[in-house]
Amino acid sequence: MNRCFGQTRAVENAEAADLAIIAFSEEQLFSGVTNEVKWVESSRLLQFDDIIHRNRICVISSMICRIQDTLMKNTLLLFIKAIEISKGPYKQHKANQLTAYVNALEQGIHRLPGHFTKCLKIDIICVADEAKGHGLGKELTKRAINVARSEGCEWVVTAATAAASQAVFTRMGFETFYEIPFSNFCENGTVVFNNLFDGCSSGKLMALRLNK
Repeated sequence: MNRCFGQTRAVENAEAADLAIIAFSEEQLFSGVTNEVKWVESSRLLQFDDIIHRNRICVISSMICRIQDTLMKNTLLLFIKAIEISKGPYKQHKANQLTAYVNALEQGIHRLPGHFTKCLKIDIICVADEAKGHGLGKELTKRAINVARSEGCEWVVTAATAAASQAVFTRMGFETFYEIPFSNFCENGTVVFNNLFDGCSSGKLMALRLNK
C-alpha cells in the first residue's frame, strides 16, 4: 500500500463534495516527501487519533461523488495520448502519468451494475513500511466504509494500483469491475510502469456494494 497517488479529480460527470477523511498536499506526496505531509482532519467525520498518529504512519483520503443520471455506462476511456499526460495538473511528469492512468481506471465506475447516484471513492490508502502487519489498512478501509454508509452511499469504489491495497480491498469484500494491465499503458509507445517492486501487473477498479 505504499504506492500512493494524490487525490485525483472526481470521475467524469460527477460532482465531488468536500468530504475528505484526510486532506493533504498532493505535490508533497508526489515528490516523495511523505514525512512532511500536513494533516487536516474533517470535523464531520470520525476522529482518527487512536489509529493515525502524529508520526504519520498511515493515510486514507476519500470523497463523496454524486453521479449524474446521464452517465454513459459503456463509455470507457481506452486510449490516452501523450499530450494529455503532458498537460496534467502537476509539475512532476511522473505525477501526471499516474493521474492519467488512475483517471482512465476510474472510468470503470460506469460498469457498476444497477442505477445509483452516490458513492464514496477512496483515492489514497497508504501505510508506512515500518507500520505494516498491524491491520491499519483494513481498519482505515473499514472506517471509510462506515462513513459511506452514514452518508447514504450505495457503493464504495477505489482505483487500486498496488498489490497490497488490492489484497486489503479483496479481504474487505471488494470486487474487480475493470482492469488495465500496466503493459497496456504507454506513452509515445513506451510502457510507463515496468518491473514494479511489488510485482503488481495491473490496476483495478474495485468496488463494494453497500446494503441499504
